Amino acid sequence: MIARLARALLAVLTITIGVVVPAGHVSAEPSRPAHSVTYDGYSFLIDGKRTYLWSGEFHYYRLPNVDLWRDVLQKMKAAGFNATSLYFDWGYHSPREGVYDFTGVRDVDRLLDIAAEVGIYVIARPGPYINAEVDGGGFPT
Repeated sequence: MIARLARALLAVLTITIGVVVPAGHVSAEPSRPAHSVTYDGYSFLIDGKRTYLWSGEFHYYRLPNVDLWRDVLQKMKAAGFNATSLYFDWGYHSPREGVYDFTGVRDVDRLLDIAAEVGIYVIARPGPYINAEVDGGGFPT
């Protein structure tokens, strides 16, 4: 079961400077070099180093103040977590059909940059259905 989960996770994720992002993510800044991610029956191996992911959930869309995101991630790291799991709420980023907003409090690139600066991995959970106690599972209305 763990091996199947790890294979599925590795199929859609790649690691960049302390941040796990969807495969194929193209950063505007080349400062996020790719890392080698493998696994065995015990854990993930990042650049050959055994890494256990200790993760907590952070719903950035419930904290619409970009200045507080760093504080939350630093507190998670101080509490012993080395990763955070992020749902990406489609309805939050698409207030109406054909409109997509990734600015201000919806700036996911900035959130990923902050996580990298804090030194905490991000487990990206893009959905489309996020099941995070949000109306309609995060689908746009």
